[in-house]
Amino acid sequence: MSEEEDDDTAEAMAKYASALLKLVQTKDKGLLESVHIKGEGYGCYYSVSDKKFLMVPKTGEMYLLPWAKDEKGRFAVFTPYKFSKGAILLIPEEEMEVLGFN
Repeated sequence: MSEEEDDDTAEAMAKYASALLKLVQTKDKGLLESVHIKGEGYGCYYSVSDKKFLMVPKTGEMYLLPWAKDEKGRFAVFTPYKFSKGAILLIPEEEMEVLGFN
């Protein structure tokens, strides 16, 4: 790789890291709390962003969004889901385990 290609790669990586950081911050730059779904394996949860149910790993990377519970008492949780696309899931309070800030 040439020095110019190294600079372009570093710049692209920095932009991508900045975009990912914005996904786990509140508007006032506060961090979102990490959460997991209790249990092991996979669970099927409604995705607000996809408007369908998704099968997700219960111990996957998830962040509690600072929104009010929905009419069924479910919390909104952001998960990267796939590397190139995130999802906002609705998780019942009794199934969620708050890990806090790490």
